[in-house]
Amino acid sequence: MIPSNILITDKICKATNISLSKVFDWNEFDSESNKLEPHQLNEVCWENPLVVPKVSFAVAYHPEILLIKFYVKENTHQAIYKFPNDPV
Repeated sequence: MIPSNILITDKICKATNISLSKVFDWNEFDSESNKLEPHQLNEVCWENPLVVPKVSFAVAYHPEILLIKFYVKENTHQAIYKFPNDPV
């Protein structure tokens, strides 16, 4: 377990006790990350407090990269970018 703070833009959103799992094959990440317990953000820094999505994430690592999978639940959403590696 790694206690940590996660920086998002110029404001701080906090998550604590983050566990990292090692993934040996890039293709394993999607299936393996579904087995991990998602980490919840304890504090959010959205500008509109009336529209706060429920955000969590799973983190794993490969010897060459850090892998992060986000889970977002909200009442409404707008998808602007649709392809892998588009900005988020």
